[in-house]
Amino acid sequence: MDQPNIPNSLKWFERLALVSFVIRGGLYLEHLQARQAIEVYDVIGVALGFLIIAGLILLTSRKGKRWAKWILIFVVVTTAMLFVGNIENAIKAGTITFAINVGHHFLMLVAMAFLFKPDAKNYLLAKSEKQLAQ
Repeated sequence: MDQPNIPNSLKWFERLALVSFVIRGGLYLEHLQARQAIEVYDVIGVALGFLIIAGLILLTSRKGKRWAKWILIFVVVTTAMLFVGNIENAIKAGTITFAINVGHHFLMLVAMAFLFKPDAKNYLLAKSEKQLAQ
């Protein structure tokens, strides 16, 4: 798993993003279990969303795809803004759920910060220039 040419910042991004992703998965499962009836499309939608986000995380960290980085940043910022916009409902949902949700968003934002460290930026830029040259 440890790839020597990937900078430490991207390794930390991947680790934190995937941990945040697992936390978010637990919140989704809790939300689905709380509903009276779970439809097949609910499960398919959640699974598809997880595959897309996990794919974006791995494409960014392992393959150095800058477009995946920017899509992921857009998704994370949008979700964080929606969370802040619905903070009153999140607090009403329960203290533990609220705390876990805050933890998830905090971890994801910290993970995103690693994408802007010089070694990660240089690596992603070099990868994209190398891919364009081929």
